[in-house]
Amino acid sequence: MRALKSPTTIIALLALFLAIGGGAALASGVISGYSIKNHSIPLRKLTLGTIHKLHGQRGPRGPQGPAGTNGTNGTDGQDGAQGPTGAMGPTGPHGVAGMNGHDGHDGAMGPTGPMGVQGDSGPSGPSGPSGPQGDSGPSGPSGPSGPAGAAFSIYNAAGTLQTSQHVVTGTFTMPNSNGPSTVTLAGSAVFTSTSTYVCTINDGTTANAQARLVKTSGSAFTLSTAGPAAKNDAIDFICVGR
Repeated sequence: MRALKSPTTIIALLALFLAIGGGAALASGVISGYSIKNHSIPLRKLTLGTIHKLHGQRGPRGPQGPAGTNGTNGTDGQDGAQGPTGAMGPTGPHGVAGMNGHDGHDGAMGPTGPMGVQGDSGPSGPSGPSGPQGDSGPSGPSGPSGPAGAAFSIYNAAGTLQTSQHVVTGTFTMPNSNGPSTVTLAGSAVFTSTSTYVCTINDGTTANAQARLVKTSGSAFTLSTAGPAAKNDAIDFICVGR
């Protein structure tokens, strides 16, 4: 009601009073603003138009009040229906290559494949050392006597005739091997023991074949060579003894 102190407000109230009082007010004389007691006219006696005119100019904006407390969160709404699948986006850039994984376990062995074509034979390895000599086998039956050969006289260094000794000669071909290969004597060619005869040999096929003769008994000896080129050499021998 502080706005009633304004002159404009007082004039408006005076006009209102005249409208309400009508002729009675005029009969008693003119009423000035000094005749009206402050705060004596209630709001319900005023018209709406007069009430609207009572408002003064808007005052300046007051300071902002303190922030109110946050209200409680509302309940979650129901999930909406799933929308249609969107179009596929462009392929992104390649990521950095990851580290190699651990090797897996060996798989089961597959079936054996067909045998391939046999390759060429490799070169023969060096001959191993000769094994120990086995026992002599039983003598076979004597073959038929051959034609008489030329007679040889055997003398010692002093010129004495050695009537109890004989000579055995021949040629032996190595059987595609460096040996040792056995040469067997039979019949009258047999000597008494390994200590009662001597032999000499000659390899006429391969030079430096290192042909070697080893006496194994009075009825046999072995021949051997060295190197792959000497596996088929022909070796001449001559033995003298009793």
